[in-house]
This record gives sequence, C-alpha cells and structure tokens, in this order.
Amino acid sequence: MSVERHPGRLPYACGIVAPPRGVGRISAPWLVFGVAAGMGFAALETMGYAFTALLSSQGNIGAVEQTLFIRGLTAPAGHTAWTGLTAGALWALLASPSVGRLFGFIGTFLGVVVLHTLWDTFSGSLVFVVLAIISIGWLFWTLHRYKTFSDQAVGRLQPS
Repeated sequence: MSVERHPGRLPYACGIVAPPRGVGRISAPWLVFGVAAGMGFAALETMGYAFTALLSSQGNIGAVEQTLFIRGLTAPAGHTAWTGLTAGALWALLASPSVGRLFGFIGTFLGVVVLHTLWDTFSGSLVFVVLAIISIGWLFWTLHRYKTFSDQAVGRLQPS
C-alpha cells in the first residue's frame, strides 16, 4: 500500500496523526526519525556556534575547527539522542494510547529536559562524557526495548 495510491494515508506517513489501531505500531522507526531530526538540528546549531567562534576570535580558523570538532563529537549524545528518545516515546503513545505509555512519554520528556539542563549548566569534559554515556546508553536501551534488533529476521528486512 503506497501513499500515491491512498492519499488519505499521507498524514500517517508524515507522522502527523496517530494511525488507526493495528497500523504502524512499531515505535523504532519513529525513534530513528527523531534521531535524524535531532541530527539536522544539531548540524544547524553547530554552524551557528562555528560562526560565533569565527566572529569572536576575529577570524581565527583554528577556533572554528576546535568548535566543529567538539560539536561533532558531542552531537550524537545531545540533541540527536534526546530527540530520538522523545519521538519514539511520543509515537509509542500515539500508536497505542494507554496510561502507562502516557507516563512513559512524560518520563522520557522530563528525563530529556533534565539531561539538556545538565548539559547546558555544567562544563568540563567529565560531565559531558557522563551525560553522553547516559544519553547514548538510554537510546540503545530504548532501541533494544522496542525490539528493533531481536524480533526482526534479517531475511524480512531485505526487499524481495
């Protein structure tokens, strides 16, 4: 079933509204969609930081390179992981509404807000490493919990 043949499904394909029960209940693709959206935001934010570094250093390219290097290392553990976690939890709630999933989404959202607040409040390599381990670990644990890797046979993932 494609969107071209069934234009009424376009809102579902875009993730705008919750699908009918039994349709698209797997949350992992939406977690990955959130990761992609977070990476896009992180790339734009990084360009802003690089431009600020260029202006504040009066044209020193070394400062820009350092900013880009640090942001490149930390981006997957920041907005990328946090947006993915939030998108996956939101889709899980929309695909199969329940009180447990509502609390799961609220908990995920609050956890992401706390991690972002800690990331912005503290400085230092050790703090960033600890927060990165927590964020990436939480992301992979969530992927595993959504049974992305364990329940799908490799043969079913390849086109026929």
